[in-house]
Amino acid sequence: MAQTPQAPRFHAYLERVENRSVLIMPRAEWAQIRPKEGTPVPVEITATPMAAVAQRASVVATVAVQFSSSPEVHIYRYDQCDAPTPYNLDRYSVWEDLPSSRSYEQIVAAASTNDDENLRSFMRDNVFLVKQSPGPDHWLPALPSSVVAVFNSS
Repeated sequence: MAQTPQAPRFHAYLERVENRSVLIMPRAEWAQIRPKEGTPVPVEITATPMAAVAQRASVVATVAVQFSSSPEVHIYRYDQCDAPTPYNLDRYSVWEDLPSSRSYEQIVAAASTNDDENLRSFMRDNVFLVKQSPGPDHWLPALPSSVVAVFNSS
């Protein structure tokens, strides 16, 4: 039986250089929820590597969105302590094709690993979810109407 490709040094280096958690999601699972540009897709967070967020906070909505540059996952949490802006937006960038990045070879070298078949298989089999720093829209007074519409239609 073939062993599942692993890249612990590469993953650890990404977390260190990004100075934040970098979650790994199987590409096949991402393909099931991957949005098309302009059309948010509801996400069942408990079935993703971001499930721990739902265990620590009151998650009211999670959607995958596609912008011109790259896809993201948006998690909307409710925190009454943040009133009058009790909805918190957490954004995760989805890195789908890291090997095509200009810095890929530098990352491989800095991570003290090899760009071999194991690493390439790991890259083909997974995407990376990188939490973004909170932006000016992190605290919201209400859920955006586009997110409400996605859940009302599903």
